[in-house]
Amino acid sequence: MRMEPRLPDTIELASGQGWRLRRLDCHARVGEPAFEESHARYVIAIVTSGAFTYHGKSGRELLHTGSLLLGNCGACYSCCHDQGDGDTCLALQLDESIFEDVAATAAGTMNFRFPAARLPLGRRVLPSVLAIERAIAERDAEPASLEEGVFSFADRVLREFASLTEKCSPHDKDRRRVSLALRHMERNSSEKLDLAGLSSIAGMSKYHFLRVFKVVVGTTPHQHLMSLRLREAARLLNETHLPVTEIALACGFGDLSTFNKTFKSCYGMRPTGVRQ
Repeated sequence: MRMEPRLPDTIELASGQGWRLRRLDCHARVGEPAFEESHARYVIAIVTSGAFTYHGKSGRELLHTGSLLLGNCGACYSCCHDQGDGDTCLALQLDESIFEDVAATAAGTMNFRFPAARLPLGRRVLPSVLAIERAIAERDAEPASLEEGVFSFADRVLREFASLTEKCSPHDKDRRRVSLALRHMERNSSEKLDLAGLSSIAGMSKYHFLRVFKVVVGTTPHQHLMSLRLREAARLLNETHLPVTEIALACGFGDLSTFNKTFKSCYGMRPTGVRQ
């Protein structure tokens, strides 16, 4: 008997004229049928947990925690879970007219369409992501402030993509191997992880793993690990009253000085600024 794909749970977090922010909780398990759908709007989604394979017109991409999923309005796609169960995404959906307005300035043409389905969540994009997550966490935040954050985020992503250079596509086998390492990094981001251990989990030599990881993920393993740690630190700063030193150590930073320097380099503010 053929299994029916289970649709993600959808929670609307915020909305405005021509845009909406939703949390999508997917409970699909390994081996279940691929989820097939089409994008009703332009989508920029932050993968906040899990990993899955996205297959669309632009090819196959491994989406993982700390990456951005990008979808064009009207484009068909399918998602499947090859290495682990479920995922969660924070999805910004933009009406076509709004997207064209942003694209006209950020990408230089209102006819811009995403050429690929994935973009690494790099240092230039992270601050705008943090601003949106903070605004959502603050229930009494001004709607106008959140809307500004939404458009700033979309603008930043389109500017990044407009300057993106095409890369060679890795084999599916390499994607699956990197996915194993990504899952391990997500579960153990506060631990001491090195290239030898990660490449062993992926079943590759260190050199081959480093090269393939950068193509699949868009950053080096160390940069991705720092991104995971910084995102978790930002979450704890937003949602708890734990001392900054305790958060730094819990997230895998060896000392407060290194944490402060890395956090400010990425987000443009000291950790204490998140709580102000």
